[in-house]
Amino acid sequence: MDYKDDIAIVMRTFWPVSPVVGAGMLQVAEWLSSKYKCRVITQNQADLYGVLKSERRGRNIRFSAFYAFSTSSSSFLIRVFDLLWFGLAVLISLVIHRPKLVYVATDPPLFVPFVVYVYASLFKAKYIYHVQDIHPEASAIVFPKFKGLPFKLLRWLDALIVSRASTVITLTKEMEESLKERGINVPKKIYFINNPSAKIEPLEDGSSNKFDYCFLGNLGRLQHMPLLIEVIQRYLHNGGIATFSFAGDGVYSEKIASLSKMFPNNVFYFGKVSVSQATSITLSSNWALLPIEDDVCRYAFPSKTSSYALSGTSILCVCGAHTNVAKWVSKNGLGRVVSPDVESLLSFFTSIDAGSISPQPQKDEIKKYLAINYSENNFVTNMQYVFSDQISV
Repeated sequence: MDYKDDIAIVMRTFWPVSPVVGAGMLQVAEWLSSKYKCRVITQNQADLYGVLKSERRGRNIRFSAFYAFSTSSSSFLIRVFDLLWFGLAVLISLVIHRPKLVYVATDPPLFVPFVVYVYASLFKAKYIYHVQDIHPEASAIVFPKFKGLPFKLLRWLDALIVSRASTVITLTKEMEESLKERGINVPKKIYFINNPSAKIEPLEDGSSNKFDYCFLGNLGRLQHMPLLIEVIQRYLHNGGIATFSFAGDGVYSEKIASLSKMFPNNVFYFGKVSVSQATSITLSSNWALLPIEDDVCRYAFPSKTSSYALSGTSILCVCGAHTNVAKWVSKNGLGRVVSPDVESLLSFFTSIDAGSISPQPQKDEIKKYLAINYSENNFVTNMQYVFSDQISV
């Protein structure tokens, strides 16, 4: 087989759009390109070539950066069109450049990994499948009516992609077990690699806490937003004095914005913010809210969890105590776990006001462990090991 490239990294949301995982993969690509013909296939969502030039990054990397038609605020149809366009562009690029080894992550899920599967099958190439979220199972939690023939077909399709991969990278043991529950032959080589956390730096002014609680990330259906909104409303109507800050976007962003207008002195909504702004909000809060649907914990691990932990802010985990997220918070002494129901959460807020519960300081050994395991350097080193292992086979 006439392979023109040695390696291709297929990643729709690359650096600088993704300043954490994308930045880590840029380092991996730079390392690979010093030894091999390495190509990055992505979308040019933030003047990629201009930023690479100004930052003097990406030397020797071969880029195929395709035009992005959509943003986070685009309509559903435009985003679907953009997904199909990117998948077609990936296939054309792979066929033209014919890499021996392809890395693909679940961003976007299913369609682009399937494109890589088709290419690898036709051209006898290998691919690394980075399963950061398990679809369509995670999607079915959001859309229960989705279960049926379409769900079974897409799950079969993703199972096929997993089974054909030369190796799989995922986040937790629970996610590996969920893959195996599909009844497929999961590749013998499975690596568990933590996504890196955003860099946490102390606030320059050393200011005291401005908020009692903060939430950063997707204001979506899997994050118990209706529960939080109801509890905060009841708590504040009953004379609660705590302050709540929200940053991010999602289907409940308008309701959070309305809540902030209803209680302008207690609820603050910042919309979508930069990584540095998110870090500042977290550091200036007593508690970081981590609400998550129990079933989702089998198929994903909230990306903001590590950033919360590294900030040193106590985590208030709102989910079942049996989930891997709750066990992780409890085991490492990072905060408290509260059942996802109105009375339990309302009782927690009032207990904080009464002084019977206080934020939990981190132990020094936990800080050191988290700093190492969720650092960009650790992520890059582990990814380099996986690529080296696959290239040598």
